[in-house]
Amino acid sequence: MTGAQADRLFTPEQVADQLGLHVRTVRRYIREGRLEAVRVGKRYRVTREALESFTGVSMTPGPAMTVPATDVSTIVAIDDLERDDAERLTTYLMASANGRPDREAPVRVETIYYPDRRRLKVVCSGDLASTMAVLALINNLIEMPR
Repeated sequence: MTGAQADRLFTPEQVADQLGLHVRTVRRYIREGRLEAVRVGKRYRVTREALESFTGVSMTPGPAMTVPATDVSTIVAIDDLERDDAERLTTYLMASANGRPDREAPVRVETIYYPDRRRLKVVCSGDLASTMAVLALINNLIEMPR
């Protein structure tokens, strides 16, 4: 396989990253024939053409491939929360937001606790992927048994 051919083949993991899907979903699409793939040895590879056909978007690099910048701001209010639980949640969120120096534009997280209402407000601002990760973390943390 030449270098030109190799850069036109994607692993299911690479396709999942590009499409924002779980790798199992991509493998299921391949199995069901929804996403065309070729076998290379014992593994599947998706051609650039098959990926373009599946998504309807050209994968050719250039001015058309620029990704628009996104900024998301959201407020999450969590009711019926004891102060200790609010502090624990705040610690996790701050560690998550500040522990990613690899990000060009890190997500910003601020929390406010209202003891009289037992309410924690989380204010989150950042790029779309980082904000979604913070929201998923909040969801996972509030579903944990106390």
